[in-house]
Amino acid sequence: MTEKERVNKLREVEKDLFASQDVLVMSALKKVKDIGDTSMIVPLLTVYKENESKEVRNEISTMLSTIKVTGADLELGKALKNPEFKEIRGSIMNFMWNAGVNPIDHIDTIAQIAVEGSFMDAVESLTVIENMEGPFPEEELMEALVTVKEFMVANPDDEKIELIKSLHEVLTSFEHYQ
Repeated sequence: MTEKERVNKLREVEKDLFASQDVLVMSALKKVKDIGDTSMIVPLLTVYKENESKEVRNEISTMLSTIKVTGADLELGKALKNPEFKEIRGSIMNFMWNAGVNPIDHIDTIAQIAVEGSFMDAVESLTVIENMEGPFPEEELMEALVTVKEFMVANPDDEKIELIKSLHEVLTSFEHYQ
């Protein structure tokens, strides 16, 4: 298959991902497994967010939790910053963790999600950050530390303060890897 044919096939598959019949969506998901690349991550996340079918969501979750495509970390990291995916950021981080993605270039974004998001967002953020391996980009690490420290000072009684304190400890330990 030529590159042009592959791109055309991906366009067809992407169209089927948004079909109203779940049987077509499931068929498209199988095709994504065969010919997909990082360009399919955002459409998959969009379908995950919008499709209410448990079967479809479980299949996408499995696919993204086992993704081994070069560049997946960058695409998932961009998705974390995209306001369109705000309500599924915890799921995106769960996919990253399960797939063994090491999103060190997004450590500041993940810390921001921990302090701004829900309790479960903080749990997922802590899990992802705890499993990161350095070396870490110094500027992103410092931004993450500032974000977490500011939250701890301003919100000492928040329901997720213990998680944020744990996150601070982990981030502080990363300073030694620089």
